[in-house]
Amino acid sequence: MVAQNRCKSSRSVSRWRMARVAECLRQAKLEAQYVARQQGHAAEVQDLKQQIELKGNEIRSLNSTIDSLKGVNDELKVRRLSKPSHS
Repeated sequence: MVAQNRCKSSRSVSRWRMARVAECLRQAKLEAQYVARQQGHAAEVQDLKQQIELKGNEIRSLNSTIDSLKGVNDELKVRRLSKPSHS
């Protein structure tokens, strides 16, 4: 009878250990998913920062072009106004 109780107790401990191992595996899987998501988000943030930098460079270039074209436009206005009329 004592041996039978020990066997049941042993099975109970074994089931508990299996449940504990399964819980640890689930926890490890969740942690791995969390880390993967975190790394994905970090990569996405880095990509967005790079896109912002590129857009900033594009905006600076366009502003420079606008200033240049304004200068050319002003120069053309001056030339047109300084030409004598043929009336």
